[in-house]
Amino acid sequence: MGERLRSTHQQKGVTLIETLLALFVIGVAILAFGALSSYITLNSQVKHRAAAYNLALEELEALRDLGFAAFADRDDASPAAFMNVAYPFGIWDVTSTTDAASGSAVYAARESGVGTAGVTGNAVVPSATNFEATLSTFTAEAKVRVLSDSVRSDWEAGFYFRYQDENNYYLLALGDDRITLTRRSTDTTGIISNSTLYSATPTIQQDTWHTLRVRFTDDVSNNLSISLAGSTIFTTTEDTIPKGHIVLTTQNAAHAYFDDIHIATDTSNIPPAEPSWNRTWDFDTGETIGAVAAGWGRFGINDLPNTTPAIANDNAELTITEHAGNPDLKQIVATVQYEGVGGLQSVSLQTIISRYGTAK
Repeated sequence: MGERLRSTHQQKGVTLIETLLALFVIGVAILAFGALSSYITLNSQVKHRAAAYNLALEELEALRDLGFAAFADRDDASPAAFMNVAYPFGIWDVTSTTDAASGSAVYAARESGVGTAGVTGNAVVPSATNFEATLSTFTAEAKVRVLSDSVRSDWEAGFYFRYQDENNYYLLALGDDRITLTRRSTDTTGIISNSTLYSATPTIQQDTWHTLRVRFTDDVSNNLSISLAGSTIFTTTEDTIPKGHIVLTTQNAAHAYFDDIHIATDTSNIPPAEPSWNRTWDFDTGETIGAVAAGWGRFGINDLPNTTPAIANDNAELTITEHAGNPDLKQIVATVQYEGVGGLQSVSLQTIISRYGTAK
């Protein structure tokens, strides 16, 4: 009987020790998890702040390529958007489909489901100079297919060219039985204007491939021409915006496929002679299905966490003022905002630009 009691007490003692050890281990694990969570949060905040700093610095560097006349005053009450930079926006990935224009894959711009008006997606076409806005004379071609699940009747898809920023570009876009060529530009007083250079109503249907082409040369006359389905439909003389990016775009909640993107920087060919394409993307070779196209990845302000993810480029702004009342000196402040611990965070960098060159 005594042996059984000692055995019972020993078993209870072992059980108590195991329980205490288990509680100790759980406590250590909780502390470790909390420390790890704090580290991850801190590390994430450090990365976001570093990214915001680099984006603000990139903007100040990009401004040096602009003439002094571009810096119209914009104070805190009416700040400007970032200038002379292009950022990706929206959901883009290489998609395998039997509906490809060639091969078996396309570059897809996906609609987020919210049906928001305005820009749905922008994909900056890589340049030979790492996304710098350098294209002036070129021929660019893209095949575009807008899907029937696009949720708005005013959908558009196409591409920007000589795109400098969201307030300086040309846009060739397809819509429901329409094609338009528009220009958005900012004058030396900061006034933004929108102009329709061409508009027509050909048959443009969803779930059908359409080939768009732009040719911009340095000719004195008729230096801009646009083509649809291989036929030139409009020519004009145009020099408002001197150079920029090519950017694939979808507007007003369009869900679209893009394929067979071609760029030729030698425009010496005379149509109907074909250009000598020196950059081509068919999204079949060297691509990962479900990922951003190879070489197209570019971190931008829309990749930082913010409370309005359906609105492009709204978390960066410029203020431009005369420095010390001197009209020949502009003080420029670039601010990038992002959501962080405790709410909205921001990084601001500034420089002074002189009418006669960089002052600081």
